[in-house]
Amino acid sequence: MKIRHVNIGEIIELKVKGKKMSGASFAKLIGLQRQNVKKTVFEKVSIDTDLLVRISEVLGYDFFREYSPEKDNRNEIDYNITSKYEKQNDDDIQFLKKIIENQQKELDRKQKIIDKQLDTIETLINVSRDTDARAPKKGVG
Repeated sequence: MKIRHVNIGEIIELKVKGKKMSGASFAKLIGLQRQNVKKTVFEKVSIDTDLLVRISEVLGYDFFREYSPEKDNRNEIDYNITSKYEKQNDDDIQFLKKIIENQQKELDRKQKIIDKQLDTIETLINVSRDTDARAPKKGVG
């Protein structure tokens, strides 16, 4: 079996950028300090297999297949694979959107109550003015 030679660090960096993941987030997820990611991962032609497994899991992409001789295009990276972290992020985003939607409904409901109270206050003020206007004036006469 013939193994291809690839610059795995460059491929990983492209994948991280393609997922629009910050360096800090990526570093945290793979257990490195942010300042070490470039030297330890992106600038490496080869990477420790344990680290490559963690990176593959975080990015949801099998980087080991980059070494396969059957790989059609060395620079082709499949950006359509959704990692378990992206799925969790999507779930979290949907959950937060639902919370925001419910909070907005509650705000709208409270605003309607406030509007009704303001209408009631305005009506009472008008009734009070009308009552004052109809009341006989004391001392006139």
